[in-house]
Amino acid sequence: ISDIDQDREHPEKKFRPLVSGKINIKSAKILGYTLISFSFITVYTFYSDLSPYFLTYLFITVAYSKKLKYIKYFDFISISVLFFIRTLIGGIFSEVSLTNYFIFFILSILNLLSLGKKLSILNNPNIIKNTKIKNHLKKNYKSYELRNFSIISSVATIIIFLFWIFNQGNFSFYQNVISFISILLLVFFCYKFIKDSVNFKTENFVKWSLNYENLILITAMCALVLLKVY
Repeated sequence: ISDIDQDREHPEKKFRPLVSGKINIKSAKILGYTLISFSFITVYTFYSDLSPYFLTYLFITVAYSKKLKYIKYFDFISISVLFFIRTLIGGIFSEVSLTNYFIFFILSILNLLSLGKKLSILNNPNIIKNTKIKNHLKKNYKSYELRNFSIISSVATIIIFLFWIFNQGNFSFYQNVISFISILLLVFFCYKFIKDSVNFKTENFVKWSLNYENLILITAMCALVLLKVY
């Protein structure tokens, strides 16, 4: 609802139900408030300890939509924080203790995904310059600046991953081979993601992930993690 005017000028978002008029704003508001209320009641009823995380997530989401997405640095850091809160909620609910390596790895790679989204929007010539988000990005960033931030996040991700793997102690030859392949795939993933961000292909990460080549890469990375664990 907050972005409806500028989404009308977006080459893909203009076809979304709310933007195209298939759903009116009043109905969207009713549905939105209903879902928020139902979600909070469900969380509070079945796992009340998660309520503060729920409220924090809600507050940051609203703040991002209204203000933070137009403030330099907060525009991509906010997205990373929101993704990270989801991870915390999953860990708490499933009673899985998150290690420091995992936390820092998640933060660094989520920051990369957030930066890729902004870089893709900035470089996309099909998004007209008079939209609020495009004006914000052009005013506050250069393409090379966001690219360099992405490279820094990638390097941090890879270094943390290396420490995470080799901090576990002695491995068998089989485990070492899996670890080595995992590192190579992560390096390639970061390289390809940044390259595609520069070429404005990563604004929608889900759509990017479902591309045949990227889907194979991500599936292979997940499979190696499972092999490593089990």
